[in-house]
Amino acid sequence: MDHIAHPRWIAGRYGLAHLLGRGGMGSVWAARRRDDGQLVAVKLMTPAQAASLPARRRFAREAQAAMRLRSLHVVAVLDYGIDGDVPFIVMELLTGEDLRARLRRKRRLTIAAAAQITAQTCAALELAHGAGIVHRDLKPANVFLARVGDREVVKILDFGLAFDVDPDEASEHAEGVLLGSPHYMSPEQARGRPLDHRTDLWSLGVLIYRMLTGAKPFGGITVTEVLLRICTDPVPSARAVVPELPPGIDAFFERALARDPGARFQSAHELGAAFAEVVGSEAERREALTIPPPMEVLGESVPPPPDDDQVPEADDTDSFDPQHDCQGRTAYRLAPSAHHSKGLL
Repeated sequence: MDHIAHPRWIAGRYGLAHLLGRGGMGSVWAARRRDDGQLVAVKLMTPAQAASLPARRRFAREAQAAMRLRSLHVVAVLDYGIDGDVPFIVMELLTGEDLRARLRRKRRLTIAAAAQITAQTCAALELAHGAGIVHRDLKPANVFLARVGDREVVKILDFGLAFDVDPDEASEHAEGVLLGSPHYMSPEQARGRPLDHRTDLWSLGVLIYRMLTGAKPFGGITVTEVLLRICTDPVPSARAVVPELPPGIDAFFERALARDPGARFQSAHELGAAFAEVVGSEAERREALTIPPPMEVLGESVPPPPDDDQVPEADDTDSFDPQHDCQGRTAYRLAPSAHHSKGLL
């Protein structure tokens, strides 16, 4: 990990202390706020990304979307600006691990654990969709399991691909443009069609399937194969993979992963309630299951990161942007390891 003997100050307000990680968009640093000494995470764009107007728009959109969503279940963005020619975002510093890291360790989760993560993720999406924001890149790496006191709280990360349902902006989400993470793309997203909030509900359905079975419902060796299967294959039975799952789970996935958006659950609340109904009796044997409403409070401060953080290599859950990858350059985001502090990358 990189440390700075004499802190570099960003915008004269945030003293960078040590590097948390690097990714395709930039780097994330642990920092202290000058006025009160509060530990925060500061994300800086790379010079190459900062020179790209579309990348700068996505970076700004990431900050603006998160700042609009004052929720316990969305990473808190505290500040945004430009230092010299380098855009930066200041966020709460999180301790814990993302869902990708947990699935790497455990392969699949208990029904009770999956139910708690689903309920909190639904709360975040219900708030975002109610504000007219579509995330468009929901995947395990963007679901952070933060330690807040003696609780574990879901924090949704990375609104860099988010857009307003009634946009007045550039055509990055227009028909024919493919952005996102292949295994978690909805059929309409895979085809480059216009999107609404129901694309996030499909992605959440894939995420739940993976939590319960340890497998992705639509796999493949290449991106093209994955997208073809998403658009053509039947929804695989989760009980065929894990027979002890509740009897109604396959019917739940048939609706959650319906190719026709009109046949899916129409809101995050509806999806969460349906999932709770299917798994509730099983989950309640181990842990009380509730679907929390959207909240208007921010998470607490957490301790600084340990010194031995590692950054694992990107895997097939990472984002694919053909405007970059097809030219041989990566568009992967940081995937930090378990039990670490993380900003948003």
